[in-house]
Amino acid sequence: MLDYVGLSLVFASFGCGPSSPPAASVEPVSTPPSATSEIPAPIPSAATSASAGPAASVAASASVPPPAKPAEPSPLLTVDLNDKGAPPEKPQPLFAPLFQKGRSWKVQGVQKIAGDENGVPVKRSTNFKAQCKVESVDSFRWGMLSEVVCKDLPNASTPSLLSGNWLLTSKGLFHLSELPDGPKLELMPWSLVFEPNPKPAHTEDKDPEMDGFFTIVTIEAKADGFCHSTSQAAGDEGWNKVCLSTKTGFVSGDYGWAGGMVNEVEFTATPR
Repeated sequence: MLDYVGLSLVFASFGCGPSSPPAASVEPVSTPPSATSEIPAPIPSAATSASAGPAASVAASASVPPPAKPAEPSPLLTVDLNDKGAPPEKPQPLFAPLFQKGRSWKVQGVQKIAGDENGVPVKRSTNFKAQCKVESVDSFRWGMLSEVVCKDLPNASTPSLLSGNWLLTSKGLFHLSELPDGPKLELMPWSLVFEPNPKPAHTEDKDPEMDGFFTIVTIEAKADGFCHSTSQAAGDEGWNKVCLSTKTGFVSGDYGWAGGMVNEVEFTATPR
């Protein structure tokens, strides 16, 4: 059940790390040209360091900069919403249904909630029916943008991959729950749902400084399409999954959040 990719969750979701600490400041020392040699300076042994005393040890350690922390991911692509025009190519069959204005789906499923609520154990399941529709489609010289709007879709803290904005680019298919202000959009790795030609894959990214913090992304083939799932943990855990078909677009998936309570929504989608 805990497939989750961040939240995007995207959690996005589904995310920025602390900046690297500055390296120790070392005062440059003037060296006569004759002293510059290709032979590396000898590394003092433990015995030598001990005999030289604490001051020498401090000087030696100060000359070695601390290890750099992982750099923040760079955008995979930056797009401009003012750059209207004909897209470089048509959407491939797996992505095409998401860029057909007016296409809609009937969505049904179950929402499961479990945990402790105000000291009282809670466990309940509620069936639901919803509708999703491609409300708008725009073309740009870098690709396409569509907005899918859903009605009566349950809320589970983690945004669903059913609704929101889909962007088709040379780097693949991206999903954003909301478009940021301004015409320039930086598309980050965690918002990528499928590469241009999806293939099965599984990646795990663990935070080396925070135990239990991770992001897992899985791409799997299913029938005539593919499924994307993301799971992220940073204290609480969120997950998101969507399966697409070349014939119908949305097929199935789930999304949810586990903190003090577990709130998960499982769904299937069929064309209207």
